[in-house]
Formats: sequence, structure tokens, C-alpha cells
Amino acid sequence: MTEANRAARAEARSIQTFQFLKPYAQSAPRAEIELCGNEMVRATGHVILRGEIDNLHYESGVDEVWVVLKGRARFCRKGRTLIGEFGIGEGILIPRESPYFVESIGEDDLEMVQVAVPHPGARDDRVDVMGPEEEPLVVERHSGRAL
Repeated sequence: MTEANRAARAEARSIQTFQFLKPYAQSAPRAEIELCGNEMVRATGHVILRGEIDNLHYESGVDEVWVVLKGRARFCRKGRTLIGEFGIGEGILIPRESPYFVESIGEDDLEMVQVAVPHPGARDDRVDVMGPEEEPLVVERHSGRAL
């Protein structure tokens, strides 16, 4: 291994600090904030405006851990089945290739941290199962079924 490669690896493996700073004037329903990462893991902040919903999708090459910092999140899986609703300090692990969507259901904008761990050799793509031009899924709170 060359000295340049050793230096690059050491830099990628260095201790990193970060701060979750919500965008001051967010116009899109969802915003992402790069927090930190290396070749083994990455952390991203997400802000979803109150009442907004993401489309059904899956990540092809990463397992994801989501932790709610503010607001409330509703996660649903393929088949429009409710996985769960989560508040501050709660979260969920979503294995790669598991379709899901998330909705901001609280009184405040939803703020979460996503920690993604890539699978070696797997291609890391977001795959939309339901396109953005389609109507969002509305989930009945008690049965967990889409209306």
C-alpha cells in the first residue's frame, strides 16, 4: 500500500463530529442534511414538513436505522401495512430491499437521523415503488391498511 493510500484510509477512518442544522427556509417537502460518514457507515439528517409523506421505495444496498429527534413518524411497508408510529427517541431498523414509506404525522415538522450501513459489493440505489406523480398512500390508524 502506498503512503497516499494509507493517508486516504486514515482520513476516511478519522473521528468526525457533526451538528444537525435544520434548513432555515425549507421549500421542498423533504430536506436531507449530510452529517458524517466513511466507507463503512453514513449518517444523514432528514426533515419532512408536517403532514408530508414520502413515496414507497427501498434502498438496494444499505440497511437503515432511523431515529426520531422531533415530531412523529409513521412507517408503512409494501402491501400498505403499518409498521409503526414513532416519537422522540424512538426508531426503526429497515433491512435493504425492504419497501417502505414514511409520513410526518405530528404537530411539528419531522426531524430524524438516518444511519445507513452499506452491504459490501451491493449497489446502493433508492428504488421508487410508487412514483411521485401518484397519490400518496393514506393509512388508517387502527387497521394499518391504506384507504
